[in-house]
Amino acid sequence: MILINLLIMKTPAFDLLRVLITVAESRNFQEAADTLQISQPGVSLKLKELELLQPLPLFSYEGRRKVLTHYGRSLYELAKDGATTLERRIENLHRVYSSADLLTVRIGGRNEVLEHISPYLDFEGKIEYVGVSSKEAIDRLLRHEVDIAITYIKPDSTELQAKRLFGSKTHFCVHEKFLNGKKLSLNLMENQEFLLKTPCISYLRDGHLISDWVRHAKLNFTDLNVKHVAEDWRTIKHLVEQGAGYAILPTYINLNGPQVHCLEVPEKILSRLDFFAIFESGLKKIEAFRKLLSFSKLAT
Repeated sequence: MILINLLIMKTPAFDLLRVLITVAESRNFQEAADTLQISQPGVSLKLKELELLQPLPLFSYEGRRKVLTHYGRSLYELAKDGATTLERRIENLHRVYSSADLLTVRIGGRNEVLEHISPYLDFEGKIEYVGVSSKEAIDRLLRHEVDIAITYIKPDSTELQAKRLFGSKTHFCVHEKFLNGKKLSLNLMENQEFLLKTPCISYLRDGHLISDWVRHAKLNFTDLNVKHVAEDWRTIKHLVEQGAGYAILPTYINLNGPQVHCLEVPEKILSRLDFFAIFESGLKKIEAFRKLLSFSKLAT
């Protein structure tokens, strides 16, 4: 309580906290001075001024090197968090008072998913696409580096809203050279000998989708002849087209070429993938974003 009262009585100016943040994130005082565009002695003076307002020292010495104390590190983390919140609120304030055509929205997600939805997005301003994994899209949203995350992962958070965008069935795809003149059928897709001997292409190391399919066929994913592991569907698509093996892909991924054979997987075996737009609820308060967030042009 005493510490809280001291901080309330002697709240440092934001420019002093900005110096602390820059120093903490720089390799040395000279780099911090270059970033702040002031002299190195100027940095030291501002840190001394900031330290006079604090109940405990901000720095200690490790040999001849000046480092943050535990209190100094705690103050930095508090200042950094406050600066991030302030920047975000100022950005949202600008958005409230700006014309729609002057605004930019940042959307993160897998490249192939972004390509699929981009023709349907209704926004008068600029859209910046950030190609990342589904998990990274959520992480970037939480770090306020994107405004909307497109993903099949639905986070458990009261601060985030999820809007269902579209659902995709799945299909089993294989190059005809592995069929030996046979027709691709459900029986062949479930055939244990075929699944074990034919090369397989896995989405992620845990075999997302394909592991569920072979479990249905009473096999273990670890027993498959996995030749390639990829982290995006487009790479898997190209590998299948080149005859590298079989794979299970979402049906919104279109495979080309008469030599590739695909058969839809029954939904009772593999449920469709549902993709969501994840965003902070406060984004809906900005009029220019309401139309975009309705995703009215995207078939659900």
